[in-house]
Amino acid sequence: MGNCLCVKPATNDEVTTLNTREAPPSHFMIKIESFFVLEKYGIKKYETKEFVAGDYKWRLIFKFNGKDSDYISVNLAMADTTSLPTNWEVNALFSVFLFNQISGNYLSSTGRTLCFQATKSEWGISKFISRKVLSDPSNGYIIDDSCVFGAEFLVPKDYWFSASNSSWGRPVYIDLTTINDPNKGFIVKDCCLLNIEINVKVVARAS
Repeated sequence: MGNCLCVKPATNDEVTTLNTREAPPSHFMIKIESFFVLEKYGIKKYETKEFVAGDYKWRLIFKFNGKDSDYISVNLAMADTTSLPTNWEVNALFSVFLFNQISGNYLSSTGRTLCFQATKSEWGISKFISRKVLSDPSNGYIIDDSCVFGAEFLVPKDYWFSASNSSWGRPVYIDLTTINDPNKGFIVKDCCLLNIEINVKVVARAS
């Protein structure tokens, strides 16, 4: 976990960019039934059960009357942080999905990197989709008063590099006794070969 780069999400007033794809979300899907009944009785928030992804427990939170009543908000919240160390930080690249029951495709938000902390364990998209578009039966998102949402996200397990933390490493990689043992084969003719593999998963700009 260490010192990760905290990325400030987009402003709450920003309407998210939506894309279309055929593949379903890989981490979580939820079918919300009796959608208009929830609306009829003034239920403003719906929370899913806990699910595990990236070694952490999460839940999705849908807000039907958020800051802007014309839009549906979808938040991602860490469900259990009791086992995490003090001053913990977790970065997650988060995308929301909505199933089109007519076309069979998924509407998805552009992934955004969110930084979860002890002081802020819930982030999300305040304007995922307009209520008007969602409620129009010709769009295929609500059929028989039911809709299907999903989530997909990446929790990098490695290290975040930033202006203040430009280098990382392992304090103990291999002990000298092991690497110097000729029977191990690590050093042959006074030479050893070290390979390094680097995977850049997320590039983010702090503002």
